[in-house]
Amino acid sequence: MNQKPSYEELERRVLELEKALRENERTEKVLRQNEDKYHQLFELESDAIFLIDHASGRILEANHAASMMYGFSREELLELRNSDLSAEPESTKQAIHDEAHVIPRRYHKKKDGTTFPVEITGTYFNWQDRKVHIAAIREISWRLQAEDTLREKEQRQQILAASIPGAIFQFLIKADGFHSIPCISAGAEALFGRPISDLTDLNLLLDTIHPDDRAVLRKSILEAAQRMQRWTLEYRILRPDGGITWLRSSSNPQRLPDGSILFNGVLLDITDRKALEEALMEMNTFIQTVLDNLPIGVAVNSDDSVVRFDYMNDNFAKFYRTTRATLAEPGAFWEAVYEDPVFREKIKQRVMEDCASGDPERMQWEAVPITRKGEETTFITARNTMVPGRPLMISSVQDVTNHKRAEDALRESEARLQAIIKSNANPIVVYDTNGLPQYLNPAFTEVFGWTLDELRGQRIPFVPDEQKETTAAKIEELYAFGKPVKFTNKRLTKGGTILNVIVSAAIIKDPLGKGKGMVVNLIDISEQKKLERQLHQAQKMESVARLAGGVAHDYNNMLSVIIGYAELTLEKMSPSDPLHHDLQEILAAAMRSADITRQLLAFARKQTIAPKVLDLNATVEGVLQMLRRLIGEDIDLAWLPGRNIWPVKMDPTQLDQIMANLCVNARDAITDVGKITIETGMATLDEAYCADHPGFIPGNFVMLAVSDDGCGMDKQTLVNLFEPFFTTKAVGRGTGLGLATVYGIVKQNEGFINVSSEPGKGSTFTIYLPKYLGPVIEDQMQPTDSVPKGRGEMVLVVEDEPATLKLAERMLSDLGYKVIVAGTPSKAINLVKDLAGEIHLLITDVVMPEMNGRELSEQLRSLYPALKLLFMSGYTADVIAHRGVLEDGVNFIQKPFSKKDLATMVRQTLGGK
Repeated sequence: MNQKPSYEELERRVLELEKALRENERTEKVLRQNEDKYHQLFELESDAIFLIDHASGRILEANHAASMMYGFSREELLELRNSDLSAEPESTKQAIHDEAHVIPRRYHKKKDGTTFPVEITGTYFNWQDRKVHIAAIREISWRLQAEDTLREKEQRQQILAASIPGAIFQFLIKADGFHSIPCISAGAEALFGRPISDLTDLNLLLDTIHPDDRAVLRKSILEAAQRMQRWTLEYRILRPDGGITWLRSSSNPQRLPDGSILFNGVLLDITDRKALEEALMEMNTFIQTVLDNLPIGVAVNSDDSVVRFDYMNDNFAKFYRTTRATLAEPGAFWEAVYEDPVFREKIKQRVMEDCASGDPERMQWEAVPITRKGEETTFITARNTMVPGRPLMISSVQDVTNHKRAEDALRESEARLQAIIKSNANPIVVYDTNGLPQYLNPAFTEVFGWTLDELRGQRIPFVPDEQKETTAAKIEELYAFGKPVKFTNKRLTKGGTILNVIVSAAIIKDPLGKGKGMVVNLIDISEQKKLERQLHQAQKMESVARLAGGVAHDYNNMLSVIIGYAELTLEKMSPSDPLHHDLQEILAAAMRSADITRQLLAFARKQTIAPKVLDLNATVEGVLQMLRRLIGEDIDLAWLPGRNIWPVKMDPTQLDQIMANLCVNARDAITDVGKITIETGMATLDEAYCADHPGFIPGNFVMLAVSDDGCGMDKQTLVNLFEPFFTTKAVGRGTGLGLATVYGIVKQNEGFINVSSEPGKGSTFTIYLPKYLGPVIEDQMQPTDSVPKGRGEMVLVVEDEPATLKLAERMLSDLGYKVIVAGTPSKAINLVKDLAGEIHLLITDVVMPEMNGRELSEQLRSLYPALKLLFMSGYTADVIAHRGVLEDGVNFIQKPFSKKDLATMVRQTLGGK
C-alpha cells in the first residue's frame, strides 16, 4: 500500500509545477516574439521569398515582395506551383538541387505575361514533417543593363583604340628601377610584325630596337621621367622579315601614388614620312645641281635696291662680268655690274620701277649692255619674277651678245624672207595690233580667194562662228606670253568651203622688243583629216574584228555540242517520233547560228568565206518572204529588180546579212506604217564621180539599193553611221553593229556604199558590188556520201572544254573507233606514257592551257613517230596561224562540226576511204 506524500512533498511538487508552468509561459512568449520577428523580416525582405513544397512544387508561402514582383496577390500565389512562374519550366525543373544553390540567371513571367530575368538563391529544410524548398528571387534587369552598358563601353574603347593610327602603349618605371610594359594595343602587331606577347616582354621589345638607336631611346626616356616632361622620339625598329620601320613615340609621364612613373603614349609608323624627307633632300640636291649647271644665270635676291643674294650660280656672275664673291656683299651689285655712273643710275631706276609695278612684262629687260673699259661690250637679257608672299625675287640672266650681233644679219635677211614668204605654198597673213590684215602672200589668195585690196581696213571673215572663241583665246595667249601658238582650227574660203587648217601664229616685234602685230601661217590639212577619219574608221572595224575572234571560240564550242547531240539523238529516233521534227528544227537553228558566226568573222575579215557567182535578183527574191516577216505587216515592201543585170561573186549568206540589217534599220526608222523599197540595177562609175566620193574607184558595178520613208538622219548621224557600236536607237533596241557589219561585208567584197538622207525625208542605202568578169558555172549539188566508219583504230582526243570532249568521245565511239580522252595536255602525256599499245590518231584543240596543240603533238610524236594529227579549233584563222597551225600538210577541222564532218576528216587523216 502506497504511502501518501507528506505535506512538504506536496508543497515541493506544487512549487515545481508552478515553476514549470512559468517556464512554459516564458518559452511560448519567446517563440511568439521570434515568430513575429521572422515574419516581419520575411515580409519586409526586398527580394521575393517563396516556401515551396518539394514534392508537389506548390507554393506554401510568399512574402509581400513576391506579390509586388509577380503581380499576383498572396492568395493567388498560394494557388500556384513554382513552375507556373517560370518562362522556361524545363530549366527551372533541372535547376532544383538538394543542397544550397545559386542560379545566376533564369527568366520568370509576371501575371500579365511579361518576362524578366531573375537570380535565384535557394536551399531545403524539413518543416512540419515534409521537405520544403525556400527560394529568394531577385530581379536583375538593372544588373544586366549595367553589364550591357559596360560591354558597350569596352567595345567602344576597343574600337577607339583600333581606330587610332599606329598603337597606344603604357611604359612603367617603378620606384625600385624595375621597368615594364603594362599595356600595348593590338595595332602594335602590325607595326612590329610580332605578336603582342613578345611586345609586352620588355627585353624582347628592346631587342627589336635598331642597335644604333637603343642608347638614345634609353637616355631620352629616363631624362623625360626625371624631368616629368613629355617624351617624344623617332627611332628605328627591326622587323622579323629583315625590314626596318621608323616609329615616332610620343607620351606624357604620370606619377603614381607609389612613386612609380607611368608613360601613356602613342606609336606611329613614320617610315613613309622618312622616305619622303630623304626624297626631298635628294630632290633639293638635284635641283641645286641643275641650277648650278644651267646655261643661264639664276639668282634669288631681295626685292629692294640693296640686292642681297640668297643664291646665285656661276653663270649669273659670269654674264654680269663679275664674281660670286663680289656680288655676295650686300649693296655691291650696281657698282660691280655697271661701270658708267650715269647709265648705272638710269638702269637702277628703271629696274626698281619695273619691279615695283609687279607687271611680269615690265620685269624683263632685253639687250642690256655690260661694259668694261678696254673690253668689248656684251649684252644680256634679264628677267625678274617675284616670289609670292616673300620679299624676294628670282632673277635670271642670259648672255645675248651673239644674238645681238646676229640682229644685223637678220635685218639683211629680211629681203630674202619676203621672197620666201611670197613663194611659200602655205597661206600667210601679217596682222597689225588691231587684227587687220597688212599682208597676204599669193598662196592665201589662191587658197581662200580674197585679195588684200578686198580686205583692207576690215577683218578677214573666214573664222566660223563656232571657232571664234578658240581663235580669240589663242590670240590672247599669244599676246599674254609672247610665245608662238599653234593649234588646229577651221577656216572658210570666200566661196564658203570649210577647210581644216593648222594655225601657227607669232608676235612681230620691233627692235626694242615691242609687239607690232603678228604673222599667221595656215596649213590646209583637209585631205589629211579625211585620211585620219578613214584610219579611225578602220581601227574601229579592227576592234570589232578582235571582238568577233574572241567570241568565236567559246561560241563555236557550244554550237559543236548542240549540233553533235542533236545529230546523235536523231540517229536513234524514228522519223515518226513527235520530237523528231523539233530536233530537226534545233539542228537547223544551230547550223544557221554557225553560219552567222562564220559571217561575223567574214565581216571582220578573220575567216575565209565561200563566195559564189550570183544572180543578185534571184538571191534577193529568195529572201523576200523572210524580210516581209522581219519588217511586219504594217510596212509595205516593194521589190524593183533591174533587167538583165550583171552577175556578182560573193557569199550568199553575206548578201542575206546585208538585206536583213538594212531592212531592220529601215523598219526601225518608220513609225506605224510606211514603205521599204528594194531595187537592183547596173552602174558605171567614172573618175569624176569617184573624185567626189573618197574610196570609190571607177568601173562597172551591180547596184543594190534599200530605201525607206522613215524619219531620216542628220549630218552628224551620217558621219558616224558605220562606226562599230554607234546607234541612235533606245537602250536594248540595237547593238550598233548592224550597219558596221554591212560596211565590212561590202568592203570585203571590194564594193562601196553610199547613203543619202535628210531628217523627215527617209534614207537610201546604195551598195555597188563589182561586176563578175569570169565564166558563170552553175552550182551543182553533190550527192551525199555515207558516213565513213572506223576500223577499231585507237584515237586520243585532247580538249579543254568538257562538253566538247565528251561529245567527240561519243561520236568517235559510235563510228567504231577506240577512244581515250584527256582534258589537258599534261593529262594526255601522262595517259600515253602509261598506255600499252599503239595510238593511231591524235585529235587536239589548238589553244589550251599549259601548251598549244602543236607543242603537244610534237611531244607525243617523240613517243609515237607514226602518229597521225588532226587539229580542231573554234578560233579564227589568224589566231590559229599565230599558234603555228594551217601549214601545208596539216589536217584541220573547224568548230562547230557535225558527226559526218568529223567522220570524214578522221578517215581522211588516217588515210582511209
